[in-house]
Amino acid sequence: MTNSNFNQALTKFNNKVNTLIPDYDKIPSETNSSERMGGWLIRDTDNMIIGFVGNRGDVQVYNYIDASQAS
Repeated sequence: MTNSNFNQALTKFNNKVNTLIPDYDKIPSETNSSERMGGWLIRDTDNMIIGFVGNRGDVQVYNYIDASQAS
């Protein structure tokens, strides 16, 4: 079990993203992301959750699609 700083968490997150979704277009934001007791909650520049990097080494990637109607 290791506690990571944001840059370490981001490296783990990006490694996972590159293996799963090569054309991933979300940009992680350190300002919007937060460290929780279990790891880092990764948010993008739009303040949407895009992933989680746990202290136990688990990495989850979320990919959302903007479903709002175009005006």
